[in-house]
Amino acid sequence: MKTIALTNAKGGVGKTAIASHLAVHAVGLGLRVWLLDCDPQRSLTKLWALRPNAENPEVFSGSSDPGDAVVGLANGGFGPADLLVIDTGPVGLEHIKAAIRAADLAIVPMQVSQVDLDAARPVLRMAYHGGKPFRVVFTFTTPKTPGTQELRDLLVDEGFPVSASQFSWNETVRLATFHGLTGIDAEDKKAVKETAQLWAEVAPLIGLPVKKKARRS
Repeated sequence: MKTIALTNAKGGVGKTAIASHLAVHAVGLGLRVWLLDCDPQRSLTKLWALRPNAENPEVFSGSSDPGDAVVGLANGGFGPADLLVIDTGPVGLEHIKAAIRAADLAIVPMQVSQVDLDAARPVLRMAYHGGKPFRVVFTFTTPKTPGTQELRDLLVDEGFPVSASQFSWNETVRLATFHGLTGIDAEDKKAVKETAQLWAEVAPLIGLPVKKKARRS
């Protein structure tokens, strides 16, 4: 089972949104996916409670230590899974460090602002020194948003890889959450495209398929 952690010390940056979109996209490729909600606010758990079909991806509520939660989930007798996506909250750095340590890949969502940069830097240093693949993903923005390219260049100069994918989110995606759905479920073309672009970039880093395998006749 491969593990992706969505993490940042700041709230409201899109961790839960990206976690849910990646999970639903992976299911569409034929993977068995678990979501692990390690956010004390349980945002993902509450969202999934509204979902018509919550069996795959399936959400589990984790403990305060993501590492312990991953071990408990693996030993819980729930059957095999191909991918585990960890959603963390705006919590202490030790909690974040445990999530990064438990993951094969870390994704650090952030908005284009100085406040977000200040909050993300310690997390990015942890990911960098952890020796595992990681990516910064800009959220609630587009390539034309003022400051986007400048922030990208700054992060790259500091040694932090920035994803070519960005998540803009729109009204359709926001409204879909009232039913426990993602933009992919709502068939929002932009959400589908943005998620597929990020998946195509990060999946090969941890040995997951980019496209759905064709069935043999």
